[in-house]
Amino acid sequence: MRLRRRLIPMSAPILDRIRNADELPSLPTVAVEVIRLTRDENGSIDELLRIIESDPALTAKLLRVVNSAYFGMPRKVTSLRQAMGLLGWRAVRVMVLSFSLVDLQKQGDKSGFSFSDFWRKSLTTAVVSRMLARSKGSSMTEEVFVAGLLAGIGRLASIWSASELYEPVLQAMKKQALPIHDVELQVLGVTHAAIGRELLTFWELPEEIAAAVGAHLGEGLEELEGAALDIVCSVSSGAAIASVFCNELPESELNSVKALCVARTGVKGEALERILENLNEQVVEMAELLSLQIGQTIDYADIQSKAASQLARLTMQAEVERMAATKSESAYREQAERLQRENSELQVSASTDRLTGLANRAAFDESLEAEIVRSMGLNSPLALLMIDLDHFKQLNDLHGHLAGDLALRALGHLLERLTNGDGLAARFGGEEFAVILPEIGPRAARAKAEEIRAGVQASPIRHKDATLTVTASVGGIWLPVITPDTTALALIDLADMLLYEAKRQGRNRIEFSASASTVAGKTIARSA
Repeated sequence: MRLRRRLIPMSAPILDRIRNADELPSLPTVAVEVIRLTRDENGSIDELLRIIESDPALTAKLLRVVNSAYFGMPRKVTSLRQAMGLLGWRAVRVMVLSFSLVDLQKQGDKSGFSFSDFWRKSLTTAVVSRMLARSKGSSMTEEVFVAGLLAGIGRLASIWSASELYEPVLQAMKKQALPIHDVELQVLGVTHAAIGRELLTFWELPEEIAAAVGAHLGEGLEELEGAALDIVCSVSSGAAIASVFCNELPESELNSVKALCVARTGVKGEALERILENLNEQVVEMAELLSLQIGQTIDYADIQSKAASQLARLTMQAEVERMAATKSESAYREQAERLQRENSELQVSASTDRLTGLANRAAFDESLEAEIVRSMGLNSPLALLMIDLDHFKQLNDLHGHLAGDLALRALGHLLERLTNGDGLAARFGGEEFAVILPEIGPRAARAKAEEIRAGVQASPIRHKDATLTVTASVGGIWLPVITPDTTALALIDLADMLLYEAKRQGRNRIEFSASASTVAGKTIARSA
């Protein structure tokens, strides 16, 4: 496909190459038809349905996504017409464009370019941008998702059509600790954002989406207004957050990125923290729905932990260097002691879940690994409990996130009280918690699981003028001895299997295994 007209007044060798490229793929037929229908004043919903239903695979994918937790529909959607009625025809149209362009971007395989890294960044940008847009009450949430998904398409266009010109960028990225757009400007004289806008304009996608993609790195952002400005404020913030979650920016930049997000979207405080805490889970889910390979993702708790550790290390190093310059031995000693205390406090903060006060996921992972080694050395038993609040999403949907936060805090306080001195309680992620119980017998471990379940049921929460009963399901595994093939991942998987079984059996119950024939193989031998 050739770009036969100049779309934006800019000049760079790579742009000229792309404008005259034969390698650029053509838009899928469905996408072309949807764009045509958008411009047709006489276009109808029935015609849009006919176009989409002509592609059975696209229809199935659309219904699968609509029925996912991502949209949180109150009932199952069984037809495209029903989806159109619930979401609106604009939202469905934008979703169709998203899926069509995802399939388009899957084409190609170039050495030196990681497609899994590319998709992890693109999907993270799209998901977090939509979450931000939704939080600030934007009416353009689906357009924001598409713009986020296509924010990096300029990089793919360069790989497709001018790989030898873009290769120096990839090589420079390995040697320089600079943002990719800075390296592109140094090497090419143009960023992938500008290339992306040109390509999307050629494909005749909605102008506000093309403009937002072109400005998501900050170029020309101040010139936008209306829908394009609404979209780019969310997408530029989402791209910055994705850079931290995808290891393009160090974790120490987290606070700066959050400040940028607050300035551009107004989303801050608990609302922003909740988005970041749920981001990884939603990215993984959307990747599965879109059949994308995105490699290993990073949880927000891990980023916070690393950011706090980096801050502590940099603060201590800077202070020590400053004190050394004063050549004051007494001041040096006093400041060093103070820094040591502050460093300890930062380390505690980095390992603590802010909402519940329990250990966070990073601290849990470290503690479980250490306890496995310790129990194996002492030839002592070990138990792991996984606890999950029942119908938590329904609680959030019906009573709001503040009610959900109250339930999480209540469970955190209960676990802290019941495990004080006997083990480690942690927030595993979302509404799921974990308890490590070392040197405990099977009856006592099972009794502890029942005590937790009963304690949750007996502790309703007060929210506004309502008393809300909350229940929890518990899955527990107890091993009499720890063998060399015992891994933390295997123990977690075993306990999770039992937790899932408790959910399947009706919730508000426990499933407990007092031994396992294998651990690495995750086979449960008998239950107690």
